[in-house]
Parts: sequence; structure tokens; C-alpha cells
Amino acid sequence: MNLEEDVTSQVRAFVRWGWNDGRTESFAYTEIDETVAFGADLRGDAWRRRLDKIGAAYALNALSGDRREYLRLGGSGFLLGDGGLNYGRE
Repeated sequence: MNLEEDVTSQVRAFVRWGWNDGRTESFAYTEIDETVAFGADLRGDAWRRRLDKIGAAYALNALSGDRREYLRLGGSGFLLGDGGLNYGRE
């Protein structure tokens, strides 16, 4: 799910949320079952470069309980899995 909103004519904010049940193998840039991200950007009109943008974002990613247990027991995914899972949210 993605929500983007122009707060003003110069500032845009966004929130993104994603979820996977942890039982379905995914193939993307990394193995994530839960994600939330938010941020904003500022258009470059203030410094006379209308095509520029500067922004900041924060993302919090996690594995589901099922996937953590699978990896803890020695299972492996396309990036994770050595039987020694030391889990923490990213």
C-alpha cells in the first residue's frame, strides 16, 4: 500500500506499508515480510533548480514469526539462512 500527498506546492510526504505471510517465498531485493516506510521531499524551487529534490525517509523491516522459526531451525532463503539466526528488526 502506498500513500503520497502533496503537503504544499513544494513538499510531498509518503507512507508505504507491505506485508507477506512468511510462508510464501519472495524474490526481491531482500527477504522481508513486514515493512513500513515514511518520508518527505522538498522540490528545488527554493534554490532555483526546479527539477531537483531533496528528501529523507525511514524504513522499518521485519521477518514474520514463521520465517524466523524456519531460519532458526536451519532453513534457508535466497539471501538468509545459516542455521544461526540472530534476529532483530532492520
